[in-house]
Amino acid sequence: MARKLTPKEFYDIVRKQAGVSEKVARDVWEAIVDISVKELQEYSAISFPYFGELIGDLKGGKYDYVPIPEKGAGTREVFVPPYIKLRFKPKESLKSRVNGKLPTRGDVYKFREKAKRDLMLEKEKEKQAEIFKKKSEELTHLREKRLAKYTKRMDVERADRENKKKDKKENDE
Repeated sequence: MARKLTPKEFYDIVRKQAGVSEKVARDVWEAIVDISVKELQEYSAISFPYFGELIGDLKGGKYDYVPIPEKGAGTREVFVPPYIKLRFKPKESLKSRVNGKLPTRGDVYKFREKAKRDLMLEKEKEKQAEIFKKKSEELTHLREKRLAKYTKRMDVERADRENKKKDKKENDE
């Protein structure tokens, strides 16, 4: 048997699913109902995206024959006032989702959001990797420059020491 929800329970479920306030959920639902009634009165049908179609068939508005309750008394003619009989025709996507063949729209939305976040994180990692590579190259260049400067200074100092040794040998001789 179907679960019957009070309006408050229904609004609470919608509020939680959509992440809006209860007042917004109630206002949106009332707007959907109002629009549906107007569309059915005017066009006898309304289509809900991803959900289905609500179709109003005009019935009555004519005379009909109804049996008289007494046995063998025959029938009597009765006027049946016009009314709209509603029927619902679900979309294939709704049927597939209900039968578990397709994920729900909420699941698809969550998956897309997660995919977007993952993509952004991946791009951010790539940016950071590029920055790290660039900074590493700069650091390597600075180290090489410093090493070259140090090596040059050490070569100069070694040459000075050798020159001093030479001078000392020459002076000693």
